[in-house]
Amino acid sequence: MYTNIIPILRCPHCGAELEIIESRTEDGIKEAVRVLKPGAPLVNSAVYMDETADGAQGVIRFLGENGMAGAEKMFIRRELLAVYGRYFPTVQEKIICEGTAEGAEADLIPCAGEWFANAVLIAR
Repeated sequence: MYTNIIPILRCPHCGAELEIIESRTEDGIKEAVRVLKPGAPLVNSAVYMDETADGAQGVIRFLGENGMAGAEKMFIRRELLAVYGRYFPTVQEKIICEGTAEGAEADLIPCAGEWFANAVLIAR
């Protein structure tokens, strides 16, 4: 059970309060490694973007400015694959779909026009 405090942000467009949960990706992977039977794969899904994208750099800045530095490991492709690589010798990536993000009026972090992918990661 995680007991982190969940930061609350107010949407600048509509004033709604939004909960942003700090990334616990690495802790989850560590726990999966602990409970997996020897040789069993960890199969997980991810949505990520390329770290060189302007939107990704904006996300990294935004998270850092709001006390969540490091949470980008959850969706920056290179970072996520590096976390998996610390615990598994082989990480196979299968992109299910990829495309260009569309903008939305209430985007806290505008990423319109940026590449993203939905992928399945199989770690052994």
